[in-house]
Amino acid sequence: MKLSAKKINEVWLNNQIKIDDNIGTAPDFLKVFISDLDTKSNISKIIAHFSSLKLNELFFDNNDYDWCFDESAYRVTTEAAYQFRLLQLLLNLGEVSEADIGTIVAREAITPGASVMPRVMLVDDISFIVFPLGWISQMYLVATAIVATKLGDRILMHNIINGFCVNIISEEIVYNFFDENPDYTLSPAEFSLLYESVSKHLIATHKDLLGSQIRPTEEYLTPLAEAITYGCEAFTLAHELAHILVEDHKLKSDMADEIKADKLAFDLLVGSSKTDVMPDVGIGLDGKPIFCAHAFLLIAHASMLVYSKLGFEPSQISELNMRTKVLADRINSFSLPADSEINLKRFDLLVGNFLKALNVEAELLATTKVEMMEMGSSELSRLMASHFKKN
Repeated sequence: MKLSAKKINEVWLNNQIKIDDNIGTAPDFLKVFISDLDTKSNISKIIAHFSSLKLNELFFDNNDYDWCFDESAYRVTTEAAYQFRLLQLLLNLGEVSEADIGTIVAREAITPGASVMPRVMLVDDISFIVFPLGWISQMYLVATAIVATKLGDRILMHNIINGFCVNIISEEIVYNFFDENPDYTLSPAEFSLLYESVSKHLIATHKDLLGSQIRPTEEYLTPLAEAITYGCEAFTLAHELAHILVEDHKLKSDMADEIKADKLAFDLLVGSSKTDVMPDVGIGLDGKPIFCAHAFLLIAHASMLVYSKLGFEPSQISELNMRTKVLADRINSFSLPADSEINLKRFDLLVGNFLKALNVEAELLATTKVEMMEMGSSELSRLMASHFKKN
């Protein structure tokens, strides 16, 4: 019996406590912040692109993915986009069957008390690749900070970096609150609203330290920023898919599993480069999988650095450096035209300058973290008392 969008949503909903996601409980006052029409319209636009994938009849004959073309399978636009990228990767695996990989579904979810990085969760024989809510916006902040670095706009780079750090502080405040107060049930929309409200409150009360213009203007939303965001997204999907293919997602993965997944992810992207729609940033078609790996490592290093400096979790920089070295050895086995190599080296130089600046700002914010956490927690408690009731 073929899977339906309804069945997949039921499986997700029935396991929402395990997955730490609650959906569909937004109270009336929040409707002003949520445009169902816009979401459905954007999902429809993405679904329209799915038809091009149906040309591979053999894949859809052997695998149960007809549900992907049903708009009701997706709650937010990003889920449809993730699923489309995932199908592109699956179509490039060659002759695989449902018995080999099962059904894989991309989801965006609240992840309190769990890793803030994407992960795989196996539920009722369905593998869910779960992206934390707001993860893609964090990627875009880092990407635009890189563009600001390239353009020499130190003020905007400073402000965006601080915005990135404050978002992580706000995230910890909200996660801690719900870990300590499990009697509340929030939808992703409600969670996002609280997270944004706490972040804006901290920025408004610390302008001298953080600066005022946190969000980049349109001139910084360049093809390079888009390529970094898309590249990280593509590599991350490939990495999580790699865990599913080698079946280590059924166990608690260790560093060896992560390195194995990184290598396989890169190979998957090399196989799918001809269908890659990432913007051209001077690295050529063959260089795109390499750029995706570089973008992934950039976001991972930036996130780990901030979490470590702010003391939210033990440093994983040494483990990440090990993964970087092994992946670099894999990448270096591929030769590229000289101009592509030069542009990749220029990108890596930009990344190095950005990470140095991020390190300085994170260390500075660490000195005010306790005060920010207390102030943000007070603001969150006020918001919860004003608008939400316990179950």
